[in-house]
Order: sequence, then C-alpha cells, then structure tokens
Amino acid sequence: MYARLRSRPHCTAHSASHKGLQTRPFSDAEEAIAPLAVIGDRPSLQTRLESASLFGPDLQNIPVFPGCSPPIQRNPTTVSSKGEISQTGKHLSELGDRNGSDQSMDPVPQPILRLSAPLGQVTEHALTYARSATLPLLPRAGIAPTTVTAPRIQRWSPSNTTSETATPTAPPWNRTEIMAIQRQLRRLGLYQIRVDGVLGPMTESGLVEAFGGEQWRTLDAATATGRLMAATAPTTGRRGEHHLRYGEMFRDGVLDMTLGIGFDEEGHHRHTIRAFQRILTARGFVQDADAARQIYKQAGRAMGESAFGLFFVRENALTYTPPAAEARQVHAVVRLIFSADGSEGAAASGAFREGMAQSDIAYYSGHGRYGSGPDFDRNFMSFELLDRDGNIEQEIRDYTVLEREMRNEGRRSGRSAWQQFLWRVNHNRINVLGSNQGNVFVNPQNRHSGEFGSRLIYWSLQRQGRTGSAPVTGQAGELARAAVDHPERRYRLLVFDGCRTQDYVTSLRATPGHDSRSTDILATQRTVDWGDETGTLETFLDSVLGQQSAEQIIRGMDAQQGPTTPGGRRGGAYRGFGLEDNPVVR
Repeated sequence: MYARLRSRPHCTAHSASHKGLQTRPFSDAEEAIAPLAVIGDRPSLQTRLESASLFGPDLQNIPVFPGCSPPIQRNPTTVSSKGEISQTGKHLSELGDRNGSDQSMDPVPQPILRLSAPLGQVTEHALTYARSATLPLLPRAGIAPTTVTAPRIQRWSPSNTTSETATPTAPPWNRTEIMAIQRQLRRLGLYQIRVDGVLGPMTESGLVEAFGGEQWRTLDAATATGRLMAATAPTTGRRGEHHLRYGEMFRDGVLDMTLGIGFDEEGHHRHTIRAFQRILTARGFVQDADAARQIYKQAGRAMGESAFGLFFVRENALTYTPPAAEARQVHAVVRLIFSADGSEGAAASGAFREGMAQSDIAYYSGHGRYGSGPDFDRNFMSFELLDRDGNIEQEIRDYTVLEREMRNEGRRSGRSAWQQFLWRVNHNRINVLGSNQGNVFVNPQNRHSGEFGSRLIYWSLQRQGRTGSAPVTGQAGELARAAVDHPERRYRLLVFDGCRTQDYVTSLRATPGHDSRSTDILATQRTVDWGDETGTLETFLDSVLGQQSAEQIIRGMDAQQGPTTPGGRRGGAYRGFGLEDNPVVR
C-alpha cells in the first residue's frame, strides 16, 4: 500500500477485486466525499440521522457503544467543515524517578451536536440516568457493564499552580508514606521500578493512572493509600501485557484524535476518505466543528486558528473507570485530515504535524514514502527530459518509468539508473516537477538507499532552497519545539498505518520530548496494502474506546492485514514501541 508511489510487488496498491475496491477513479475531490446516502438498499446511518424518525422507531437501529448517554439533542442545521483545534500540546517529560483549514469541503449536511450539559455540570436527567443505567460496553473490550456518573472534567485546579505551565504542588507525604503508596501502585501494575520513597515522575505517572487525573495531589497519604488498597487492577488483556496510559489520555475528560489520510497517486485514498467517514458515523460520531470547539474550551484547552479538516464529535464516547476513582464519561473528538486532489497538501501536512504535537492520538494511514514520513500530496507530477539546448524531448509521469529510462540511457556510459539521473541533474538536462509541501519529513536517514524510488524521494526532500523540506524531528525540529512550548502535554500515542513506518522510530526517539515514556508508537515492520486500512482503523478505534491492552490492539490490527504473498499467513505487520514502561496487566 504505502511505500511506493505506484503499485509494486512488495507494496501493492490493491485492485478492484480486493475487498470491493473499485478501479474507476473519482472524477473530482467532491465525489470522493459525496453524501453517503444508501448502502445497498438499506438507508445509511447518516440518512437516518437526518430523517424525522431519529427519535422514533428507527432509533433502535443506531448502534450503542460504551458510555453512550440518552439521545443528545441535535439541530438539523447544516454546518461547514471549518473548526478550530487546540494550540496546546502535551508535555513529554524525559525524566525518570530520582533513582533511576478551510477546505471548502462539507461532504454531507450533518446535524449540529449539542452537549446535553456543559462539562463538569450535571443535569437532573443525567443524574437520574446515571443512578439507574447500566451501559453496554464494546464486545471486544471484555469488561463487565459499568454504572457511571455524569460527564465531568478531571483537571488540575488552577489554584494549585502559579501559571498555566507551572509544576503542580506535591502533596506533603513523607518517605515512608510514599513507599507504602508505591507498593500499592506496583500491586496494581502501575509502577514498575524500585520502591524508594521518592515522589518522582514514574510514581506520579502511576498515581495519574490510578486516580485518572491529579486529584491524588489533594489527598493525605492515609486516604490515598486506602483508596489504592481498595482498588482492583484493570483486567483487560492477558497477564503481562501493557495498557496505554489511559489515565493521562482521559484526565481532562476528552479523547482527542487526529486522523490523517495520505495521498495515493492511483486514487485509492479517495475510497479511504469515504470509508473513514462511514466508520465514524456508524459509531455515533457527528461532524460538528462548533461542538468540538466547545468541548475543547470546556476541557481547558486553548483554541487556535487552525481550521483545516473535518471535526467529528461523540458525546460520552466511553466510560472510564480509574482503579482508585469513580467511573466517569469521556467525550471524543476526531479531526479527519486529507487532501483529496493533492492541492491542499501543505494545509493537511500542517494540521497533522499539529496533531502529532498536541493530540492524545495521531493516526496516519497512507504511503510511508520509503520510511521518510507521512505524505498528503503527490511527490512527483512529471519529469521533463531536456536536450542540450534545454528543449523538452520527453515527458515522463511515472518515476518507475523514469528509472527504466535512466537505466537504459546510462548503460551506454556505464552508469547506473541513479548515476544517470544525477548526470542529467548536474548538466541541467532534466526538470523534476513535484511538491514536498504535503510531506511530514520524519526520518532524514534513507534506510532504503539501494532503491531508485527511495533515492529519488530523499533527493527531492533534501534539495536546497524552497523546494526542500526540513525534518520535523531532531534536537531543533518542530516536534521538539512543540514539546518545549507545551510542557503540560505529557503523553501521546502515534500510530502509522503504512509501509516501513518502523523507520520513523529512531528519528522520533532522537527528538526531545519523545522518549519512550512520553510517546508510545505503533508502527509497521513490513509492507501493507490499500484495502486493509478500513478494517484496521475500525479495530483500532473500537479497541481504544474499549480500553484494551496495547497488545490486544496490535493483535486486532494485525488480524486485518493481508498476507505478503498469495496463500501466506495474515498479520505480522504491527509492533509497539515504548510499551515496556507502561502499566502492566496483573
């Protein structure tokens, strides 16, 4: 699917016969995101949401997922794709304990989502429902139904800090008390290192996971220890597996996810755009930038001016029950980013980079571009071969054809295909027309230098002047600067559904603020195909909403990956990086 610009045996772009994909290309960007009115002869969920029967008999057909509240009030007013996204990022601490846009795209008129109550407030209806309702959870989660309280935000109180980014006040616990707390955290699988009586970052992280936020800072040692002693370790997953840091992820009451769809020169990404919108809609998400803006604001996140992308919101998307605190509801906002025709690659790239720095989860599905990074537009539009006088003698639109031409041409002079390409560059005998504006240049080290396509992409990315692209990683990269600017953002998950994306890991780890405790990464260790991305996202989204273990998530995503050879085994695509210091399933 994802390493090549064109189909290749080791990285295939699937044909129409694979999982129902159609070969007919979309005629324009609007068709790629046209209304999803009917699937077969059954009206889609979107059609039913827009119909008058929403609160009638047809309501029973809308799927219910964890944490769903009674029907939210919706207004059938059409909204645009414009919205705002937080300019605040999460702190990515590298310390251990002391001992160790405006897209002009609106695919379907969607009802505005109105929050049933502001975050942190409880309506009488919500109170009645919370006292009596037992809410079903996702079948994949394997967790018993849970009775939950009304939606509320778990944030650190401003009265306990001197500024927005100040370090919260440490509770006045002595060494003996901290050791007792650390022992309980170890029992729960939330603390893995030596019990030393020091309230360091690893202990604080375990407490956030135990209490689902910062409320432990207001407790005396006896109360905190008592609650931990009464707590039960999460059981989702097999013994010895690892959880994501769900306490850190959900502590402000919002699951914030940036979902990027990369560009494919053969048009397969257009099917993915439609499919991903169906996945979100089928799970109760509603496109509503205003509701997203309201959720961000009530969660205490500063709002920025970036409006690119489609914002999907689901109120009470999941029920979160920290081991040592009461259950509560968490809202979810998914920002869907793409450039259907490639003309908005720069805006899409900027929005995804923003998500990598600021969202709880940044998920990319698309070409890995030979391990260089995500890409939201076409790298090469054409190659013009010139004669000695600078006249165009041949135009090539496929870089695999260029490789063949350079090989044949260079054979006469004893040059390889790449050497002949460079000869033409040095003698002004070729024009390379393309764009790097849509590239998120993650890995500046070419790990596939034996391949013509990989050399070509890196040559293009590393060209001097306005046509090149700067890596976002490294000591002075964009992601490092974002970590410094937003120390309050302490954890994120990066998911890369594309070929060779494990190549990104080394460069990310060399970036300040992206150590293994601050940033977990799910990446591929082999090629994957277009056509598998839909099931992969479905599985991932359901698994996170169901708060499964990281290993469960990986197994589920792997099950959606076709074999690398006909008749071969499925799976074996995904690997987790940075999970070793995460909470452990006991």
